[in-house]
Amino acid sequence: MEAPYSSKDIEDSVSGKLNNTINEYDDLKQEYEDVLYRDKELSNRINELKLQVNRAKSHLKSEQHSRNKLKKKYDKLVTSTSWRLTSPIRKSTDIFKSILKVNNKNTVKNSRTSTSSTVIKNKRENVRNLDRKLWGGFFTYALEEITNIKNTETAPVDERVKAARALARLHYDKGNFQQAAAELAFIDETKKLKRPNIDRVIPEIKVMKKIDQTEKAKQKVWETIDYNGFEAELCISMAYLNDNEQQKLKWFNLIYEKNGLSPIEITDTSRVASIENIYNPSAKKANSLDQYKISIIIPAYNSADSIHIALESLLKQTLSNIEIIVVDDCSQDNTIEVVTEYTKRDNRIKLIKKEINQGAYMARNTALGHVTGDYITIHDGDDWSHSQKLELQLQAILDNSNSVGSVSYLIRSLEDLTPVNAGSLLSNKFIMMNSSSLLFHKSVLEKLGGWDSVRVAGDTEFIWRIENLFGKESIVRVLPKVPLSFALSNENSLTGKSATHVKTIMYGLRRTYRESFQWWHKSIGHISEFYLDPKKVNRSFPCPVPNMVNKPESRLYDFVYIADFSKSDAEILAHIKSLRDNGNKVAIFHWPHYNNSALEPIADEVYQIVNDYKVDILVVNEVVETDKTIIGSPEVLEYALDSAPEINTNETYVFVNENNNNHDSLIGNVKLVFNNMEPKAVKRNEYINM
Repeated sequence: MEAPYSSKDIEDSVSGKLNNTINEYDDLKQEYEDVLYRDKELSNRINELKLQVNRAKSHLKSEQHSRNKLKKKYDKLVTSTSWRLTSPIRKSTDIFKSILKVNNKNTVKNSRTSTSSTVIKNKRENVRNLDRKLWGGFFTYALEEITNIKNTETAPVDERVKAARALARLHYDKGNFQQAAAELAFIDETKKLKRPNIDRVIPEIKVMKKIDQTEKAKQKVWETIDYNGFEAELCISMAYLNDNEQQKLKWFNLIYEKNGLSPIEITDTSRVASIENIYNPSAKKANSLDQYKISIIIPAYNSADSIHIALESLLKQTLSNIEIIVVDDCSQDNTIEVVTEYTKRDNRIKLIKKEINQGAYMARNTALGHVTGDYITIHDGDDWSHSQKLELQLQAILDNSNSVGSVSYLIRSLEDLTPVNAGSLLSNKFIMMNSSSLLFHKSVLEKLGGWDSVRVAGDTEFIWRIENLFGKESIVRVLPKVPLSFALSNENSLTGKSATHVKTIMYGLRRTYRESFQWWHKSIGHISEFYLDPKKVNRSFPCPVPNMVNKPESRLYDFVYIADFSKSDAEILAHIKSLRDNGNKVAIFHWPHYNNSALEPIADEVYQIVNDYKVDILVVNEVVETDKTIIGSPEVLEYALDSAPEINTNETYVFVNENNNNHDSLIGNVKLVFNNMEPKAVKRNEYINM
């Protein structure tokens, strides 16, 4: 009997079914890949929409805040007695407006401000802006205006007080403490208060200690405590005024105990209290949070004498599930040996050795390739942290569903725990935000990458990048009135004049860098553009050369353009593009106009061309050489800058207008700022079209 199916039939049938199955599999696979692709596209679109919503919310919040402020001012004005009493006058004024308007059309006012005399304005500028100009490159002119406001008895009291406060900050910065005290006394006399005010008292006691009035300062703080209670800033003020270490600890512990935190005690009682000899013995382990691992990155350079401060405080954290990654940035001392001993003592500590020095942010990025934690944070090598710091920051993130990170606060202190003024100028605080305390979830790295590869100011850029992408509420501020870290410092560290100094946030490198990355943040159109690869330098915005890790070998340019770049001058920008297209190396220096643009950043269009055409932005205190220097905005020369880059140039040209007959005065200010230049006046259109 023959088989109903031959082996060939069976083979063909199986083969056919197999082919059908393979085809079905391929179809399903393609369909699955299509779904994944659409899902990814939708996910990207959702993220972009979230970004737009977050920005819109921030803008709306800002507009609502401004509107509410204006409404309050308006309501206060129209309900005031003076508004009702002046109603007849306003009505009379309306009658004459049309007559005056006709007369004004025939009136031409021709006035010019001299650079060598008192600055005269039709409308007095507010002191806040003048104070920014004082530190923003126009010291002489702003100082004269601020002093005039303070000494003008008919000026508004609040403005006179602000002027005196600005002068007090100036004198304190210069070390003229008696003059600073006199300005603060003027404030007390001019605007008397019914009760002690913390913001007023703290600057006063800082100055009083400098002029040997410590006991009087203590009495002033006690009077303020009697009214305001044991506020954190007042407790720190008392620690500032006490030389006794035990007294300092008592005042710090008032803050911690008030907030339910473990107090500080001396580690080795045979030695005095210091930043390296304190701990929190009663802090209990937070075992419930050990399911989350935290990676702590410590960049270290020549830190042999201080890194134990950071390591000891981190090993005593209430969170046990941590790893500490120390990145030695090619130290010249025995930092490696010190850290190696710690790795033997605790296997949670790891050491990475870099072959070349590239700065703290590149060191952090190097560590990102080794982290294994769910959360990542940074810790400076000479900071001491409270044992509950990481616990509090992690819990804050877990308690806030919209957050991806958190930061805490610190005080800068001397080795003996004496607090140091917060910031670079006399302030009304001791406590300040600790940007280096940022703790964030590892998912942030997937979207943002790492820190910008710069020498300074990368913390602010990274935090603001997170907030731009995830929203302003994405980073929790933890206990703003509690210093969870002490940063080892000295009072002389804020008086330097280097190109990267902290004061350059007001005029110089840090301000230029900040305004540049702000331009980049707001110009980002797609979520992927936020990403900076931690393995390489790939920023998408201009960075001042002194802040670069990999600086160019030569600072020789063909052209340096000096102008008011807060304005988008199409002709100058076209000339710069033409110079670059022809292979010329070009740099620009922003010289704003004192009256019109001193507080304005470089225009967006300028940033775009600088970025696209690889043009350098110069900052004060750097030294460059160039064949030709062009000053394209002659009007800015009416007001000389305090300082500028040192530009060694072969030729200098100043664009002038035919109706401008004050060439000598303008050129004189060029020589005042750049003493090695011999400028020649030329007509703009003739030079550009040469």
